[in-house]
Amino acid sequence: MNIAVIDIGSNSVRMQISKVRDGMYDVVEEYKRMLRLGDDVFSEGTIKETTMEELIVTLNEMKELYLSKSVNTVRAIATASFREASNAGYVVGKIKHSTGILIEIIDGQSEAYLGFLGVSANFELKNSRVLITDIGGGSAEFMVVDNEKPIFSKSTPYGCNKLLHRYFKSDPVRESEVIKFKEDMDKELSALPIDDKIEHIICLGGTLNNISYISSKGSSERVKYVDRKFLKGFLRGIIGKSIEERKKIRYLEPKRADIVLPAALLIDKILYKAQKSGFYTLSGGLRSGLTIDTINKSGIVLDFQKKHHSLRLARIIQIGKKFNFERIHAMQVKKLALSIFDKTRILHKLQDRERNILEAAAILHDCGNYISYSKHHKHSYYLIKNSDFIGYSSKDVELIANVARYHRKSPPKKTHENFNALSDEEKFIVKALSAILRIADAVDRTHDARVSCVDVRIENRIVYFQFRSKKELLLEINAFDSKKNLFEDVFNVKAVAR
Repeated sequence: MNIAVIDIGSNSVRMQISKVRDGMYDVVEEYKRMLRLGDDVFSEGTIKETTMEELIVTLNEMKELYLSKSVNTVRAIATASFREASNAGYVVGKIKHSTGILIEIIDGQSEAYLGFLGVSANFELKNSRVLITDIGGGSAEFMVVDNEKPIFSKSTPYGCNKLLHRYFKSDPVRESEVIKFKEDMDKELSALPIDDKIEHIICLGGTLNNISYISSKGSSERVKYVDRKFLKGFLRGIIGKSIEERKKIRYLEPKRADIVLPAALLIDKILYKAQKSGFYTLSGGLRSGLTIDTINKSGIVLDFQKKHHSLRLARIIQIGKKFNFERIHAMQVKKLALSIFDKTRILHKLQDRERNILEAAAILHDCGNYISYSKHHKHSYYLIKNSDFIGYSSKDVELIANVARYHRKSPPKKTHENFNALSDEEKFIVKALSAILRIADAVDRTHDARVSCVDVRIENRIVYFQFRSKKELLLEINAFDSKKNLFEDVFNVKAVAR
């Protein structure tokens, strides 16, 4: 099943094409064009003929692309600019006649829900209170989620394009305009449940994503964090600049040079009310939600939506599926590795963060086979490092990739660039977890999960491993003996299989 979703926003038109299979979906193509429909609507109340023609050309280009990808389901939505345009019905009809694409004009509540779906696929929301805000061009949606459940949702007219036309008519802006904006937003936001009970703020929308792109100096990660200290400095830097001067800021999209100010001022007010030191951004959140909603409407429940999976684990399995991992072997190695980790804590003294790193590395250690069995441990490093994880920092992903890299062949060496780039503490983590992973992998040498459990006893610097099975373990014991060296070296013990 191949799906194309199109999001016609007030500032841009975007398409995302995804391939759906095995309880997951992969984005295979994206297309974006800045059209600024809101400039028409929020100043004149209508979509101009010239803008409509430009939109039709864009949609026909998108259609040509999704047809080349054998897409069998297409869904297109329009948000605030169409909701408010007096000629929206006429434009929808012209688009249908010219492109064959039927546009759904969704209300603010539906827009907020789609944003929530996108966030739920990319953030662990259990046991936390989160504010999700989507600051678009024509509206801003606010949703409070408590322990995965939405408890408040509201669509407001605080889109950055609309705020620009309402408050900032000078270039450069006047101090009085900024003061008026802040005073009014204080009053407007007071009606929303934004307070210090909010633990995290997650933002959607192209303009805030552009700010996070600037903050991260061009990082391609879908999820980014923006510190309020950076935001304050950014605001000080742009308030006194003209729009033409702002266009020279590195990583700032020129067509957002005017609307970036109201967006930045608004999120700063939200941070102040919630007493938070920063916010997360999610790129493509609304399109992710639209894709998920479309998949669900076709009768498919995605892996991460199933109750028996944590979102973090579901994403790891999704990555494994993407690279055709051998699931039975991967989950057996994970089980054994975590058991050994838990029963040898007195040796490694590592915590739950490192346990989660080991879990991911164990599941994905063989994913490099997707490229080639030869040197697949090195291929695993590359594939893992360039995959999107949930619940792990970029540093965690680097450690996961390293642990998987050393599940076989040469142990970590200072001459290895990927290992040498780590801190001393991180080097120990990689060596310790790789040592455990090697043993867990060895004990499933036949890839048939014949070991039911592992017992560990530590006496006088000797670690005795007893592997329980109803089948012969000759291959497993031989593999254990050949791969135990790193474990013995790291922990300064002798390892014995019984």
